[in-house]
Amino acid sequence: MIIDLTGEVVPCCYWSGYANSGKALGNTNTQTIDEIWNGETYTALRQQLAADDLSEDHPCNNCMAARAANGIYPRFTWPSPFSKEDGFCNLARLPEDFWEQSKDCASEIELLEDGSPLPIANAPHVDIRSQGAGRYSAASGWLWFSTSDNSDPASNGRSYTLRNKQSEVVLAYFDASSRSGKNLLKAYSEYLEGAAQLAAAPSMISFISTADCNIDCPGCSQNLVRYAKVQHRHETTDDVLSHVPDLAQFIWHGGEPFLIKRFRDFVDDFETTQNPNLTFGFTSNGVMITAAEAKKLEKFPRLNASVSIDSFTPEIFKRIRAGAVFDRVVENTMRLVEKCNGNDWIVSVGMIVCKSNIGEIDRNVAFAIDNEIGLNLSPVVVYPVNEQLNVFEDYPAQAEAWLSAIKRAQNIAAAGKAAGARALNRVDFSGMLVEIEDVIANAARDYAETLAVSVLISDEFEVLPKLNNAAIVAYLNDTPIAYRMLEGPTAHTTINLPLTKLPAGGQLRIDLLHSVYEPFGAISDGMIEVDQLFADPSPTFEIRTPDYRGTPRGRNIAWANYGATTPDGNQVSTPTDVFDAYRRLYQEDVLNTAKGHIWLKSPPIAVEPSSRAIELAHDRAPRTP
Repeated sequence: MIIDLTGEVVPCCYWSGYANSGKALGNTNTQTIDEIWNGETYTALRQQLAADDLSEDHPCNNCMAARAANGIYPRFTWPSPFSKEDGFCNLARLPEDFWEQSKDCASEIELLEDGSPLPIANAPHVDIRSQGAGRYSAASGWLWFSTSDNSDPASNGRSYTLRNKQSEVVLAYFDASSRSGKNLLKAYSEYLEGAAQLAAAPSMISFISTADCNIDCPGCSQNLVRYAKVQHRHETTDDVLSHVPDLAQFIWHGGEPFLIKRFRDFVDDFETTQNPNLTFGFTSNGVMITAAEAKKLEKFPRLNASVSIDSFTPEIFKRIRAGAVFDRVVENTMRLVEKCNGNDWIVSVGMIVCKSNIGEIDRNVAFAIDNEIGLNLSPVVVYPVNEQLNVFEDYPAQAEAWLSAIKRAQNIAAAGKAAGARALNRVDFSGMLVEIEDVIANAARDYAETLAVSVLISDEFEVLPKLNNAAIVAYLNDTPIAYRMLEGPTAHTTINLPLTKLPAGGQLRIDLLHSVYEPFGAISDGMIEVDQLFADPSPTFEIRTPDYRGTPRGRNIAWANYGATTPDGNQVSTPTDVFDAYRRLYQEDVLNTAKGHIWLKSPPIAVEPSSRAIELAHDRAPRTP
């Protein structure tokens, strides 16, 4: 279960993002976790998955997790490094330092089950698969093995230990007698049965508990909910924490989690006996993970954490992660990375890939490989429009060098993978590089032909010079298709509309935004008929700005309640509630200023369009029966 700050619950982080539009399966502002878990929508999803009965547009048929993992769909997750290979054979990556010691004498590695050596080392893989019975083999940083009785090592409750001449290391331990162990065994049994109603509680919860943050990233996806004071009801955090003893994995997000008092209390008070199987995770901007805080994390049985670093170049980092100090964040991150063992302590860097940093993606990949950093790459395709990789002001000028940078990054990653680089062993991001390449290639097709529309701005109140990050954005069905950033006073500019996004009979909405980072804060807007664009040989938008006084925006830390629910907080049940709350606050900010207007300066529709316009309109028209 992933619980958003809006209370919406989804089963996967790709469910309603990255070109998917899955609907929420419940909301913690109106329901408890247990009510949602066996509610109608979760039950229906399990039935569909068990029956492999998914429509073509179902989110699970457009699984970015699978695409990013080179076609491998997520499997049932145990708190162990084991995965089923084939037959009786199981596969596990060897702890990194242990393999470094052993790679020149891999034949001497011993595998112990509950302290007793398994009987047949260096067995052929075909025999491990077909006969099992304690056969095993180690090579290339991997262990192929079977258990003594061919049971599943992830769930049989036994410990597995590796030994060489120098050291001994526990490969995995699963406490089947603990509350989380019993819950996971029950969940696995019901999973194999294809059960739709579960007696088992959730085994994985990801909780976005607040938008409170200590830095000021301009393109933060939480800017809207932070401004609208969206908060969980007080009971939700209690409900989440009451489930921790059942969980195999618990991920706590913010905002910035280390700014949240209850997050810090949880870290301070956790004892391994509360859940000996727990993998604890978080996503942090890295500013507050001091040496003392990093030391506290060692108490967790397993750690799987992510630090957000969108560039390893200080100047670009500063632009995207405003307010964070580059050297401090990198130092704090490397302190965590140095403890990684590829087994129960995993720390990666989450990097959004956007217009500001895609040109250096090869350098970022090289830095990650050189410094043994597992890298998760996430293309920006939804917000903000000025950083999206699928919407452009001028595609050739903006994207000219991007594909070559991606190719260089792919070559660097391939060489690192062939050399056994730890970074690629920790997170194989080669699939995501392909995904990013596809986004850019698709954009090249979308923007192969554009219609340049002139824009004339009447700014009698001299509003434009006062605005920060002002932009004109064109939308088709509420999806942005083109934009133009405005800097300082301007009376004339152009916006390039992609012809593939201009269907005959369609309507465009044109907004003048006081800030591109607040897409619902239009100070002037208008609806434009697509047919009229093609009826005019030189289409022109005219914009009249209002007497707009600006909306004050302070530092994010000034909004922070350190994760607490406050009397003026806004508990919502749908995304529409968030937008409505924003619009009410926005209207108060602008003192009920009337909006300006945008219209198409066009001759009457009866004017004969050019032959080229007719041809383009015909080519782009949707085909209907």
